[in-house]
Amino acid sequence: MFRKITLDDKIYFERFNYQEYLGSELNFANIYAWKEVDNLTISTLNNIIFIKGSDFFFPPMTENSQEFIKGIKWIEEYCKDNNIPFRVNGITKQMLSYFECLDFDLVHNEDFDEYLYNAEDLITYSGKKFHSKRNLVNQFQKNFQYEFIPYQESFRDEVCNLIDDWTENKSLTYEKKGILSILDDLENVECFCDCLYIDNNLCAFSIGTIHNNSGLVLFEKANTNYIGIYPALVQLFAERHFTGLKIINRQEDMGIDNLQKSKLSYRPIGYEEKYQATYKEDKQLRALYRTSFDDSEAYINYFFDEKEKTFKYNEVKNVISSSLYYRNSEIELNGKTYSSSILFALSTHPFYRNHGYMTSLIKNTLNELKHSNSFVYLHADVNNFYEKFGFVKFGATQTIGKDTGSKTKNIDLLMSIYNEYVKHFDLYTVRDRKFWEDYDREIKIDDGYFSLLNNNQGYLVNDGKEIIEYCDLNNINYSNDYNMIRIINVQNFIDLFGYLPKTNIQIIDELIPENNITLKINEEDVKTITISEFTKNILKNLKTLSLEKYWYKKNFGSFFVYYSNI
Repeated sequence: MFRKITLDDKIYFERFNYQEYLGSELNFANIYAWKEVDNLTISTLNNIIFIKGSDFFFPPMTENSQEFIKGIKWIEEYCKDNNIPFRVNGITKQMLSYFECLDFDLVHNEDFDEYLYNAEDLITYSGKKFHSKRNLVNQFQKNFQYEFIPYQESFRDEVCNLIDDWTENKSLTYEKKGILSILDDLENVECFCDCLYIDNNLCAFSIGTIHNNSGLVLFEKANTNYIGIYPALVQLFAERHFTGLKIINRQEDMGIDNLQKSKLSYRPIGYEEKYQATYKEDKQLRALYRTSFDDSEAYINYFFDEKEKTFKYNEVKNVISSSLYYRNSEIELNGKTYSSSILFALSTHPFYRNHGYMTSLIKNTLNELKHSNSFVYLHADVNNFYEKFGFVKFGATQTIGKDTGSKTKNIDLLMSIYNEYVKHFDLYTVRDRKFWEDYDREIKIDDGYFSLLNNNQGYLVNDGKEIIEYCDLNNINYSNDYNMIRIINVQNFIDLFGYLPKTNIQIIDELIPENNITLKINEEDVKTITISEFTKNILKNLKTLSLEKYWYKKNFGSFFVYYSNI
């Protein structure tokens, strides 16, 4: 479908040239320059031209507005079918109405607004506002003997050396490949390049083209040891190539302060504003959820419209890369209640997996929740991931029996059985009536149900596909490895628990600095332990219970099935 961009593709850009478009993104020379750095590829379909980067699209190139909207919808479907984020860059004001009518989230990328200048201003530097520029040019002309000549292939090595010198202490080293790409096919891409020599040494060059009857400066480099060289280069280049044009586009500043200051000093008359289109937050979150969970649309609607939860997410260039959800909960420990949170439905977009986004999101969430909670817990379907965040196993493993009982809607009876069951444990998750009412409503979305065991000595929960919870008063299991838990506010826990160590300890928590505390009972040596070891010490002689697997797993499975791609 998409293929590498070649010189032969230039004909498409000539055919679908937007006459009011002054931006550089849809200029063939600019795309040809950045095709490798930005991994740009092209596809032609039904008279529409699509340019795709590694994680974005440019606006579709079409002959009319109806085709433009078709092109946008095609990009949507392509992103959906290929599990890549939907993002369109390089949108100008003239295109905004098409995206607005399709209800996208439009973000103004000010760092990529392109500076527009009056061509005559840069050619003449006339008027009071260009007094300093004229002085610099005069100083340059007085102090240096220079030649301003068209680029020749024999200049290539000197250009490379100048680029290397210029980028030595700058952040734009990636430009070199694009510059050389243009120089190697200068005429074919319809660009021009001029070089400024001082004492037979290449000291500056500029590359540009004509685009929609306006000048476009693609690259510009100079040795700033020569005072006035940039104003001289700008004027010489504009005078040679842009005489008779009204507008010169000198591109964006990318948010770089020095570059912004420089571009403003040439007194722009306006900007080609740039916008980015993504899905609105809710649509992005729903789409991300679908990539990781094989749930019914009815359940997804319930999850986002009704389910009690708080969400957190990471963004990459305004696209949600990872998300997680949590709700407040309570844990009963030796008769005392601790505020807690339960994490569920963690997900990373397939395109962004293996980049540490979920790791970052979990760390940030734990540090936010520490202010209001003593514990955070979750259900993990895989091992050896949450341990690095300080989580340890807890919660009695369920022994799943057969579904031989009778269905029930009696929430009071279910609550009674659960409350009788938890009496056998020192630590357990608290379930109030609201929990059971929400639970009942949620499992019914996909025809799930509660069922009583024989003689009302227990219950089971079926989500419509499988048994997800089994509570049997005649078969109580104390093996603590069903869920995982972490103390996130050590001081708060110690104050409530009345904890006193048997020896001097120093707790080390690499994720939450406030938990790095020392507990001393005498003047003997202090033993260093991790937050995981501290949590294990608290739980090691306790019988613990947490049956909340349902809150993390629905139908096909949970995100943790995809753990290796986090």
